[in-house]
Amino acid sequence: MVSGILENHTAREQNQPEEKNQEYLQQAYKVNSLPIIQLCSKETDSKRAIAATICQLQGLSLWVMPAQVIPLASSELDNFIRLWTRETILSNSALLLDCNELDTNEPARLNAIARFMECTKGFLIVTSRERIGLSQRLLVNFDVHQPTIKEQGAVWQDALGAIAPQMNRQVKTLLDQL
Repeated sequence: MVSGILENHTAREQNQPEEKNQEYLQQAYKVNSLPIIQLCSKETDSKRAIAATICQLQGLSLWVMPAQVIPLASSELDNFIRLWTRETILSNSALLLDCNELDTNEPARLNAIARFMECTKGFLIVTSRERIGLSQRLLVNFDVHQPTIKEQGAVWQDALGAIAPQMNRQVKTLLDQL
């Protein structure tokens, strides 16, 4: 059920050492003390890149789920929370809950999302345009802004590596058009 509505955002080797899985299982129920990371802005691609980098650094697979697929019925939501908790424990995964297209005029949907966020065990990253508040679980909020021209230039220079000097001022010309 879970794999039908989630998108695996990480291409990584699935053969985890048995010891690492056992260690992760032993700590699985402690992770609800982790804060939820919330990335806020209109810049969707940057938020996903940040989430992917966080997970890569932590050795986690990243799964992405649009908030609109969270079940509204209480029994279905409880079952889904249980399934995702099991998945995150067994696969050493994190979830990016994509709330970017969330309709704030749907109170039932907002309540289901808040309940999912508060009850789900595991590493959770939420992306949204505006901040989402919770009463039971700590959220750490980061406002994500579009990179400055200087930051974009540094990324291009780094990506081009040794051929950057050969590009003359073409990178600057490209950046000036952005």
